[in-house]
Amino acid sequence: MSTEPAPDNPQLALPWTATQNAQLRVRVDRALAERSRYGAFAYAPLVAVVAVFAHLMAHSAPLVAAIFAGLLVLGITRFTLSVRFEQLYARDPRLWCRWFMSTS
Repeated sequence: MSTEPAPDNPQLALPWTATQNAQLRVRVDRALAERSRYGAFAYAPLVAVVAVFAHLMAHSAPLVAAIFAGLLVLGITRFTLSVRFEQLYARDPRLWCRWFMSTS
């Protein structure tokens, strides 16, 4: 006899079937995609602000520009992955996850 308390929601009882696991994975990934839209471009402006206030542009402008450009590319990629979630995820969920996690 199990000492685990019974869950309030019977759908949360384990073990889940492979279909339920797959459905949960899609819901989780969709939620990640939706929430990431707003923060996709947060890092590039932050680097610009830090670079200006720390006077980094005077010492290493090419490096700051490269970091800014790289973060901007990552932001654009992440935004694209989130906006086109349904299309890209339907084609290959693992590839979508790999690309999405690589932009983190």
